[in-house]
Amino acid sequence: MNRIRLWILVGAMTALATAGAASATEPTAAETQPGPVSGGALSPLETTQPDTTLPLLRWDLLRRTIYRPPLVVWPDRLLAYDGPRVRMEGYLMPRYNAEEPGDLLLSALHPRSIFCGPSDMTALVEVTLPDFEAHPWPALPVEVTGTFHLSRSPGNLFWIYHLQATSWRRLHQWVQDFPGAEDERRREREEEEGP
Repeated sequence: MNRIRLWILVGAMTALATAGAASATEPTAAETQPGPVSGGALSPLETTQPDTTLPLLRWDLLRRTIYRPPLVVWPDRLLAYDGPRVRMEGYLMPRYNAEEPGDLLLSALHPRSIFCGPSDMTALVEVTLPDFEAHPWPALPVEVTGTFHLSRSPGNLFWIYHLQATSWRRLHQWVQDFPGAEDERRREREEEEGP
């Protein structure tokens, strides 16, 4: 069992080599329209409708945080997001050593597997989404809604952002640039069409 945990930990610490620059544009009406969800019925807490009343917290703002433990400098604009409900886009990953299925990570970067992701703490958000289920696991970016918090002890080498989530939805169009998403979308289309 310890070998498996070690393997998962090593995988989780592997950083992706590429990162895309986030787009600075706001979503258009077409980008906020829901697409069909593959796999039939929705899982609990999954929705197809965007909550456009909530602001979209963008990765380009999160990645402006200066994080060199024990030094953490939050961008002034980010401080305004500490406490309110927001929408976030990104890749869902299971959190290493999680006690519940709803203990997740949201990543700005495409993981090589669901157990690998970026090591840059400004590109990860710890997500708590009680009663989370996903069948199949979402390989494309998702949108998660909930209450966003900055860490109260950011120098402790744990997650510096937290989202207490209330819902999520699979995205078929997204506002920000997500490296690897187009390759994943192409792979899913090929699997649906068959040989």
